[in-house]
Amino acid sequence: MGFQHVELMVEGHNTKPPLAPPTPSTTSAWYYADGRGEEKNRLLMQQLPPVTDAAQTYHPPCRSPGTTRPGSVTAPFEFLRANKERLFCAWHRFPTRIIRSTAPSVERLHHPDDVDLPEHRTMDLERRPWWHKESLYGTPKMENAELRNFREKHSRTPVQSDRQLRDLIANYYG
Repeated sequence: MGFQHVELMVEGHNTKPPLAPPTPSTTSAWYYADGRGEEKNRLLMQQLPPVTDAAQTYHPPCRSPGTTRPGSVTAPFEFLRANKERLFCAWHRFPTRIIRSTAPSVERLHHPDDVDLPEHRTMDLERRPWWHKESLYGTPKMENAELRNFREKHSRTPVQSDRQLRDLIANYYG
């Protein structure tokens, strides 16, 4: 898209626990640092009630690793130090949790029945930049087949029913 330098977190909000070290991932180092990584993985794969079929919404009995990672915090400062002598425009987004789950104590702060549904729920892709449609219907240009399949599956949330949307939004608000 015309940038001279781009760094991406390829998987972003994972649908599986981080791999055990040694991996090049700052997430793995952070997640396993307390020696309880495998225990957290077992807990993360459990689902507490209320069970929902809303997209990317479930309730494990522990905190999801899909939170801001240490490397995502330090990377922009490293870039700024390395480029302090030249002009540039930088944009950094902290990859915080989007939907999935947080800690059980906060994810259910809002009851789904109390959630207001959005009025406008159509795709209206003809009014959007080209890459909106491409991200929904195109094939990601990635050589790694596992990551390509991941992006194809998880960037295409199916249309949600009103009930699913209420569950998803209530979980997100929490």
